[in-house]
Amino acid sequence: MLPDRCRDRLSSGQALNSSEAEYLFSFVENGGAEPDDDDKAGGVVAAAATLLVLANDWLATNPAAQARSIEVVRATVADIPTNVAAVRGRRFGRTSNDLAFAAHATMHLWLEDRSNLECEHNLVRLLTTGDLQVARVIMDLAVAWREALGDAWWRLLQLGVLWSGLVLLMPRDDDEEAAATVWGVWLARLRRFRLSGEATTIEALDFKRVAAAVGRMRFDREMRNFLAGDDAWRGEPERQIGDLLDVQFLDGLFAWLLAGDGTGDRGLDQELTLRIWDYDAMRAKQHAKTERYGEYDLPSQ
Repeated sequence: MLPDRCRDRLSSGQALNSSEAEYLFSFVENGGAEPDDDDKAGGVVAAAATLLVLANDWLATNPAAQARSIEVVRATVADIPTNVAAVRGRRFGRTSNDLAFAAHATMHLWLEDRSNLECEHNLVRLLTTGDLQVARVIMDLAVAWREALGDAWWRLLQLGVLWSGLVLLMPRDDDEEAAATVWGVWLARLRRFRLSGEATTIEALDFKRVAAAVGRMRFDREMRNFLAGDDAWRGEPERQIGDLLDVQFLDGLFAWLLAGDGTGDRGLDQELTLRIWDYDAMRAKQHAKTERYGEYDLPSQ
């Protein structure tokens, strides 16, 4: 299928020749024309993204094709949900190939022109979908361009850590509509996060601080519901300090470090790993306090 071939070609980084570029653009124009391709929409996004990343020379002489390919990627990002129900469905649903391709193209365009605020905004939206594949695509590219990104590298990681906390504050299906409205405001605020123009260091990756804020906000909400009699059957809530970040998402965000080759800077990789381990050890200790037999939880990383 075309998406698989596009994924392999993007991984190789080999530029497209004119014939290949023309074929992919005809696929974009026809809205998916391969009879054996069951995911035509995803195939169109894959073709458009591959053109934008690997056909710079051809696109330079075919501006209409470039504009159309950018339009396809832009429309894909625009479909990213903003309300609680849709975000929840995206988080627990099937991994989206079209978003992963859109992430690759958006990251490429942003790296080419860091002053492009639209690309920066779209990148933030993509990283706050909760899609693990999208997080891996963005961070794999970011690692390769870490030195060129400068402070924006830390901002990407900081954004991912903040999202890992916000997503666990997502209201339940049976919560009042007001809770969903408030969470939507928080999400909109996070999606205004700037990646460029902010001096940032490794100190911004404070897993414990984010987890503590999530725990405090979750406790306050649960206590309000309890006092109002809405959740009395659950019993009086207790404060928690563990399991307050989306560890599964963090696994995807830091896959390049935990399961890959890292940055190549051993000292930096060690410091990052120790920060992650420090939070994970705290999480395991908290689990031991609440677990019936006082056993430590297994490390999540």
